[in-house]
Amino acid sequence: DLWPSTEPGLYDLIIEVVEKETGALRFGVGFSTDGGISGYIEYSQRNFDLFDWPKKLSDWIPGRAFIGGGQFFSTRFQPGTQFTQYSMRFREPYIWDKNIGYNLSAFSSVGRFNSRSDILSTGFSTSFFPPCTLTVRSVQPSSGM
Repeated sequence: DLWPSTEPGLYDLIIEVVEKETGALRFGVGFSTDGGISGYIEYSQRNFDLFDWPKKLSDWIPGRAFIGGGQFFSTRFQPGTQFTQYSMRFREPYIWDKNIGYNLSAFSSVGRFNSRSDILSTGFSTSFFPPCTLTVRSVQPSSGM
């Protein structure tokens, strides 16, 4: 819909949106000759809110806590016969209310290959980035409206 703006000659464009679910739960199973049997379970939320903590027990129902902040969060657990991994990712697109984004990733893995060598790997990465933005300033209707 177009509505007259408070500025002469300009119109406000009104767009109705319907929100959809932004979380996902994934799982799978696999096999390889080097890695043996493995599986994974992963949860991700594209509209995460680190500061929206549950206030009561019923807030743990999906969609009532940690939702609505525009952040991204995922966690993955991947157990296997030869190798086990855990990872977590968090992204804040506008840290300190500035046009600067922040990423944080952490992982831990342990494995045994060739029945001889144990491998333990743990680490994290962090970065800042400029997010991509799209700004619509004004819409000029064509003649005839």
